[in-house]
Amino acid sequence: MYTAYFGLNTKPFNITPDPAFLFMTEQHREALTGLTYSILDRKGFVALSGTAGSGKTTMLGWVLTKLSASQVQSSVILNPSLTRDEFLEMVMLDFGICDIPTSKAQRLWMLQKFLVRGQQEGKVNVLVIDEAHKLTAELLEEIRLLGNFECAQEKLIQVVLIGQSELDDLLNRPDLWQFKQRLSVRLSLQPLGVNEVGHYVAHRWSVAGGKNPSPFSSDAIASLAKWSRGIPRVINSICDNALLKLSLTHPLV
Repeated sequence: MYTAYFGLNTKPFNITPDPAFLFMTEQHREALTGLTYSILDRKGFVALSGTAGSGKTTMLGWVLTKLSASQVQSSVILNPSLTRDEFLEMVMLDFGICDIPTSKAQRLWMLQKFLVRGQQEGKVNVLVIDEAHKLTAELLEEIRLLGNFECAQEKLIQVVLIGQSELDDLLNRPDLWQFKQRLSVRLSLQPLGVNEVGHYVAHRWSVAGGKNPSPFSSDAIASLAKWSRGIPRVINSICDNALLKLSLTHPLV
């Protein structure tokens, strides 16, 4: 651990998504606003795509932590490599529904009752599917049908798809045009620009408790931008290894 060496409170460049370290560029603000608005305004279906490691899951985590339990109840599917029956069961389990029946008809009836109760309590029911680019056409159809849960005024469940850039190709398939029609909002995150990499590093350093400027020189930042191609997860990995090596080769006396 190099945190003590640099006088930090925590490691600034963990690759695990942490909403506390969310770095806001203009595109991040737009995506954040779009996600929040789509959920709270009950828009139905929204998709957020982007390069692997671009910060999509971190952004989602930030949104869900900022929306209180009195506003939102959510089910988050992190691995959608499931059968249709397994998927529905996982959705219900993560909503906190217990004693799930084996009959699909009974499961759908139970889920609908849960969603209606949440809506009557003034809550927004949100289903989030991470790694959505891995969804099969069969599962996308199952998700589309969940969107049929609605009352006269609004949808009973809001569906957020989070996935890599391949998600765009998947949603543009001709055989999925019915699903594509359901999407009210499509958002994307691109890698950081060359001039944003230095600000990103400084931001994470400050959040981690760094009292002084980060030890990365302007030349190091330029090389970092080049080799990482602006992908936050790669930036974190390079910086983490560099700081570890520096603390080991220049130990405190």
